[in-house]
Amino acid sequence: MKYYLEIKVIGKENGAEITPETTDITDLKEILDVATKLFNNSKLRISYIPKKGSACHQFHVQDKSAIEKTDLTIAKILSCNSVNNSYDSILKLQKKAKDKLLRYEISTSLQSDKPLIISQDTNYILEDKEWVDADLYLYGEINILGGLEKHKINIKTDTYGNVEVNAKKEEIDGISKHLYKTTIGLGVHCKLSLTDEIKDATLFEIIEYDPKYDEQEFIESVKKSTPHWADVPDAVEWVKKLRSG
Repeated sequence: MKYYLEIKVIGKENGAEITPETTDITDLKEILDVATKLFNNSKLRISYIPKKGSACHQFHVQDKSAIEKTDLTIAKILSCNSVNNSYDSILKLQKKAKDKLLRYEISTSLQSDKPLIISQDTNYILEDKEWVDADLYLYGEINILGGLEKHKINIKTDTYGNVEVNAKKEEIDGISKHLYKTTIGLGVHCKLSLTDEIKDATLFEIIEYDPKYDEQEFIESVKKSTPHWADVPDAVEWVKKLRSG
């Protein structure tokens, strides 16, 4: 069985029926963007096959589970009548459908009878983000420190990008100048979204980040852990066996 995602475009452009041959490259890019985000797998190999005689675009994959996952996403969008930021490309199709009186039908080879329809009569919107209270430790480089009215620290992290952290003046003054533009750790109270976005971050701890090897700390750690290995005749060989399964 073939596994594919299908996006069909129904309507007219400049008085003529839309076909793959008459589809502008910018319109095709939007279709490709929708398909890529619905699959939501950067490692997935996707082949594109336009069907002649209609504006029907098919994206084939070898992995059945990828199609099943896409079906779940489509079903969620249908049930909620909204999308999150990960599928904002759906909103672009919604706007175009209203502006140009087009109809998009998105389905898969497993659920061809339950398409996601986007037309002038539908109204998909961006859903409100869900935020939860969280305490996080952010590690990164301090870019901005201080402020005239509001005291803030801007930290550039690998996981969350640039994060703005509220702080008291005395807390900012307590950060040594030599830590500016170096890696530092900040403990923050914040709101965290399901897509790892952070807002309303407030500082509660500053950690000087020092990844250098500490010989004395290593020796103390070995002393503490050695008694736990007392019954193991060859610790190195035992670890090798564990790793090999």
